[in-house]
Amino acid sequence: MNRCTPPIIILGMHRSGTSLVARMLEEIGLFLGWRKDINHEAWFFLRLNDWLLRQCGGAWDHPTPIHHLLTNSLGRRMVTDYLRFMLGAPRAATYLGLQQYFRYRSIPAIERPWGWKDPRNTFTLPLWLDLFPEARIVHVYRHGIDVAASLTHRQGENLALSQRRFRSRQWLYAFITPRQDGFTESWRCAELDEALRLWCEYIYKARAHAANLGNRVMEIRYETLLENPHRELSSLAAFCSLPVSKKLLERVAGRIHPSRAFAHRHDPMLRKLAERWREQLQPFGY
Repeated sequence: MNRCTPPIIILGMHRSGTSLVARMLEEIGLFLGWRKDINHEAWFFLRLNDWLLRQCGGAWDHPTPIHHLLTNSLGRRMVTDYLRFMLGAPRAATYLGLQQYFRYRSIPAIERPWGWKDPRNTFTLPLWLDLFPEARIVHVYRHGIDVAASLTHRQGENLALSQRRFRSRQWLYAFITPRQDGFTESWRCAELDEALRLWCEYIYKARAHAANLGNRVMEIRYETLLENPHRELSSLAAFCSLPVSKKLLERVAGRIHPSRAFAHRHDPMLRKLAERWREQLQPFGY
């Protein structure tokens, strides 16, 4: 591990623009995995982060129990040993791809700028730093009201879809065991205030990492990225040690439009919510 190429670890609250940043970085040369989901998260690291949270009875919308693992010295050593093993196990091919796996046999041996994006990194980061002490961190954050509104909208869509499916297949459920999945991904984030509380948990944790790691952390404000994508992407490329041509930088940055910044301002109810949460939003420039 000591001679490996340090990764770029992208973190931040869900619905904060981490996927946008990840896509931009990948377009200018950062390898983020061979097999990814629709949120641009490598399946390999996503599943490991899910597993880490489950060890403590946690989940992406209930992440704070990871504290119990981080403060248990024996458990922490066991977990990091397992993660170290998995980075070189055959399953690592889902991140590297078969060609790169047969060449390197281990993710840390890769000879190009690499990393992964997952909001859960916000809470599992100390374990990854045990393995990659020189890793660099990109923290993406966005206005809490916009994040909460996006989360509740998504959960509302999930509930509506589940309701339609249940009604159409109601007869089937009478003959099978109880369904293994839930009706929505997160009951907590079906409520605006709870989604905002979760945003606070994520952003305070990420800011704590930034305070401890100093210049090894770069913070990207979503609204600033939309306002001046060329400048922000140029700074990101330098931070990640990615050589990129001016032409490519302009092409990638040129696809960004500022219209999604501060979306809550167009909704009277969300503006009132922002006023009610002003004290919690102000420390982050909102």
